[in-house]
Amino acid sequence: MLRTLQIAVLAALGGCVAVPPAPPENSRPYRLTNADTLAIAQAFYYTLKDPESARFAGIRAVRGDSGLVYVCGYVNSRNGFGGYTGFEAFAGTGIRGQYEISSVGPVAEAVCSRYGI
Repeated sequence: MLRTLQIAVLAALGGCVAVPPAPPENSRPYRLTNADTLAIAQAFYYTLKDPESARFAGIRAVRGDSGLVYVCGYVNSRNGFGGYTGFEAFAGTGIRGQYEISSVGPVAEAVCSRYGI
């Protein structure tokens, strides 16, 4: 089930799972607004089987001088059988309220480590 979420997310991203660059050294913690959190949830809308069931935890972010925001957190949602799959790490980037999820699962954990968050 957990693997199904990973495959669905990766398929929906169309193979776009390249590891984004590490944030610049002078990145600083960024406090996500409610609008940011909503935009992150919307970034998952077409990748999850039941996006309305999505639960998020531990979302953290840093922001570089360019304004690019690097986000990491965990997502859990229902699968096709109606059961929750378990929290999976995710990583993404955003700017001006638009977010893109770059990876989910173990790859995301490595990316978040690279981000320093």
